[in-house]
Parts: sequence; structure tokens; C-alpha cells
Amino acid sequence: MSPSYLHLTLFSPSSDYSKSIFSSSDIPWDHVIPYSDSDKSQPIDLKADEQRAFADLFDEIFKAAEVASSSGSPAKDNAETLDTQAFSSEFYERIRRTPTMPKFGDAVAEEQFDRKKEEMNLCRNDQELLDWTLVDVFAEAQKYEEEARKMDPKMRVQRNVTLRPLWYPRIIALLMSTFRDIYHNPHTTLAIFNHVKASSIASYAFGCSVDAYCELIKTYWLSFRDANAVLNVVKEMQLNGIRLDHKMSRLLDTIRQDIEVEKLWPEDEVSRIRTELDSIRRDAGRVNANKKSTRANKNFNEWKIQELRDDPSDEKGFNKW
Repeated sequence: MSPSYLHLTLFSPSSDYSKSIFSSSDIPWDHVIPYSDSDKSQPIDLKADEQRAFADLFDEIFKAAEVASSSGSPAKDNAETLDTQAFSSEFYERIRRTPTMPKFGDAVAEEQFDRKKEEMNLCRNDQELLDWTLVDVFAEAQKYEEEARKMDPKMRVQRNVTLRPLWYPRIIALLMSTFRDIYHNPHTTLAIFNHVKASSIASYAFGCSVDAYCELIKTYWLSFRDANAVLNVVKEMQLNGIRLDHKMSRLLDTIRQDIEVEKLWPEDEVSRIRTELDSIRRDAGRVNANKKSTRANKNFNEWKIQELRDDPSDEKGFNKW
């Protein structure tokens, strides 16, 4: 199946979704953490500066989308139209750090993710899976952003509105690996990533996670042995503030070893690729170390600037013995 299949007309899959284990009215997680339907939209307590930052992010994203739409650029028709470098890496980091669900709601998110995975497994071939992806992943996720646009800014913060569902980044990475490894269709894997990247700023910020980038690099290397594409992807990650985790670091180390052994390029080209990979690994390690050090020093010295106040209601407080 070629990449152009993404433009084919949708059809209704014939899979029997009524057989899903999630079709029952009972929620599978009830025996672990009981909750009601209202828990999904429970407001959470945010500090004043968090509320301002959260509201500012919505404004920045929506204003950028308005500018893009007024310029008449057909972002959906060209995967390269959306320039992810138009914003600083701090901008994308701020989006990814926006408050999501409180810890007590994790069971709901896991149940939603499990539901999506089972729907994926019910697709009998790559054609049905792609149709399901277009409707039940991309179209459904876009509704979150559309609903957020219609809401009052204060309501967005109070209800902890997100521009993409919590399962979105995990499903994107899973879809990419499924098309590549199970259906042996790496071109669709690349097309899915480009679609997520080009759909909108919110789609890129939430959907193109480090796991999705990891699957993208795997595809370029395992399916095409394209070392230069791997380097370009890693540089794009660094430019947009996506830090390399241990999984990504191990993948780059594996690629480096394969380059040494397979001898697919001239020696000078192998040396150049190896040098760039080593430089990327050193830079990533330095950035991660600096961030950890800054966070540790901030927490260690925080007590020095805290204002000490006595609790008037404490009968055993200072000088009340």
C-alpha cells in the first residue's frame, strides 16, 4: 500500500465492535479505583501563576492558528507546510508541561488507552486500521481543540481542558510501530507522523512525543538505512525541546554500532556520521545533567526564601506553651 492511500475514501469497517470487552456498561477499572462519569471533567486546583500560564498557552496556540489560516497556507495538503521551528523550544516545552489529569484520574486514562488498543486489534488488515486511525484517532482528537476554542478562557483552566486526549501520543507511537512491524508498511508510518506534525501546533506538541520520534528514527533506519534522515530527525528534536530519553539513547547507540559493522558508506562518510552521533549524545547528556542540577539546587535552597508564618489556630505553636 503506497503513502497516497491516506487520501482514499473511507469505508465502514466490517469488524464487529460489539464484541469488545469494553462494550459492557460496567467499567473494567471499577474494581481497582471506583469513579463516576463526572470524574473525567472534575476541576483541579491550580495556582494563580499556573492559571495565567495555562491561559497564555491557549492564546498563543489559537493566535498562531488564526495567523496560519489567514495566510491561506494549506497545512493539511502538505506535511511540510507547518514549520515546527517557528516557535522556540521553550514554547513546546511549556505546552507539554501544561497540567493534565490528577493522579486519581490515571485509571480513566489507562482505560481509554486500553479501549483504543483493543479497537486497533479488531482491525483485520492495514486498510481497516488506517480507516480507523483517520476517524477514531485524528478526527476524534481534533474535537478536543475545537471544543477548547469555543469555551471561555476561565472555564478552560477550571475544567483542566487539554487540546488533545491523554491517549493521543501513546496511540500515535503504537500505530507507527504497528504499520512498520506488523504490516511491513513503513511509508504509512512516515505518513502518520507527518500528518500529526502538520495538522496543528497542538497536534505536533502533544502527538510528536519522544516515543513517536523514536519510532520515526527506527523506521528510517530499519526500513531504509537512511543515516542522514536519522541525524536530521534528532536535530529537529533538539531544536524543538524534546529531550532524548534512555530508550532513544540506546537506539542511537545501536545505530552507531550498525554503521561501524555494516560498512554501507565510504570510510569518510562513516566517520562523519559517527562524529555527529557522538556530538548529539554528548549534547543531550549535558542538557539533561544541567536540568537535573538546576532542579536539585532550586529544591535544596528553596527553604531559604520561604516566608515563615505561625498558624493562629495552632494551640501548641511557638511561644504558646
